[in-house]
Amino acid sequence: MSNFRIRRSYPSKVIDPSTIHVNSLGINLNSLNDKFSFSQIAATSMSNKGINIDDTTVLLTPSSHNPPQTGDTFPSIWPGISTTISSIRTFHYNAGVGGSAWVLWAVKNGIKVIVGLDLGSDSGASEISAFSADYLASPLIKALYDANVIAIAVGNEETDVTAINTGLTNAQNLKGLNQLPNVPITSVLVDINGNWIQNSYPPESATFSANFLTLAPNMDIICFNFYSDYYSFGNLPPLTPSQALTVGLSWTSNGVENSVLLNQFGSVRSAMTAAAINKEFWCTETGWGSMPIQVETLSGWSSVAHEKTYYGNFLGFNLSNPFIPQAGTIPVMPPNRIFYFTIRDVPSESDYFGLYTSATPLTPKF
Repeated sequence: MSNFRIRRSYPSKVIDPSTIHVNSLGINLNSLNDKFSFSQIAATSMSNKGINIDDTTVLLTPSSHNPPQTGDTFPSIWPGISTTISSIRTFHYNAGVGGSAWVLWAVKNGIKVIVGLDLGSDSGASEISAFSADYLASPLIKALYDANVIAIAVGNEETDVTAINTGLTNAQNLKGLNQLPNVPITSVLVDINGNWIQNSYPPESATFSANFLTLAPNMDIICFNFYSDYYSFGNLPPLTPSQALTVGLSWTSNGVENSVLLNQFGSVRSAMTAAAINKEFWCTETGWGSMPIQVETLSGWSSVAHEKTYYGNFLGFNLSNPFIPQAGTIPVMPPNRIFYFTIRDVPSESDYFGLYTSATPLTPKF
């Protein structure tokens, strides 16, 4: 199954969309002071756009300042615009690298946060318990969590339905006992083709799988991670590499150009409609690699130039405007929130904004 099928002829040599959408050439990417420059894009919906604190970023010490000061690691403005990043998503709490310090820092600084709880080998029990203990530690801390935690996500990209449901139920029960913030409980899912969603193309035909429908009653919001570079790259043939790149980088669905990413959004929205699920839908992860992430059939597929294009389209994407997915007839709404990826924990994927090179130490992206 695919999330894109070609409906028109593209020229054999596709113009790099960065020359159309993004005026960002010629900057020195080795300095954090050199931000992306977007002269033709007006950033929209930024209050509902956030950043992921992944397994590499979480090892860094969060800033103690809000608003940011020179030299701070985070928070800071989105590259290319003058808007402060106001929400983050963490993946783990105590397990592995741990994100509890980032969560505490965020709530103390008025930054909204999706708290990620690792499923681990105990269906998330230890992570949920640790988060609950911190939440209840003092009235002041409890008030800060209540004011700034916007969701709790048990598990990230897991596929064990029983374990996910056990974690969701545990979290829901503790929320009912006022031992967790009264916010949406969810799990972050990936792979919409087959495992969680069936018949994803055309998007209007999409339906949730039986596995997903066992999770749905325990999830207050629907969260998926989306990467159009993987899906468009994987759809060769019938697409040529240039065609796949164009529709992978795109955030437009207008009947002439049809974005792979928006087709994925449309598949989830259509499946929600078919299942009569009236809940918020968040895109909890997206991005484009600036370093090679797979065997490439097109030179520069993963590159700083294409990452800038994708990021620029992310900045300009309006979350309040409905769109019609490819081969569709019914307008659907974009996700209610979108979170962008910074550093990946896999070495070959860890240059997402191209703001450092292999010759310099790992530094935060923002």
